[in-house]
Amino acid sequence: MMAATLIALWALGGSPLQDGRDALSRSHFAEALVASEGLTHGLDAHRLRMDTLYAAGDLLGALREAQSIMAKDSRDPHGAYMSSRLALDLGLESRGRVALLSFQERLERGRAGMAQATVDWYEGKGAELTAQLDSLVGQGQAEQAALARARWVVCAAGVLVLVGAVLFARRPLVP
Repeated sequence: MMAATLIALWALGGSPLQDGRDALSRSHFAEALVASEGLTHGLDAHRLRMDTLYAAGDLLGALREAQSIMAKDSRDPHGAYMSSRLALDLGLESRGRVALLSFQERLERGRAGMAQATVDWYEGKGAELTAQLDSLVGQGQAEQAALARARWVVCAAGVLVLVGAVLFARRPLVP
């Protein structure tokens, strides 16, 4: 089935990348994923799959593709940006932190070859990601503090129950 769809896409005369982008723009996610299989340039395939999975709502799948892009292209900041964005959206603090640092390093190294508008966009998105990471860290710390308080309350309640049981046991039943 997949091969037949791929052959049909090629028979229409478009490139697999353009066919995939067109399918993605029409929210035909299965067609876009099939088109990505026909791409010979691995990064194009990963990018198309990442965009398709993200648009389809499969954030974990999109994160996996973004991390593949990061591993295969050490210069392009977009894979690292998307990896950080997706990890933080999923609440994966440590993955988000690593990807954010990688994104910032790649942006710094590649800024000379980018248009100023692109650099400005990435810097704005980097600031948003940093704020999101800080918020996620703060939430984690608040959750840990609440858990510690809950443990103390449970321990205190247990001690009170134990003291009450001992006092009740020492009391004579008949007056």
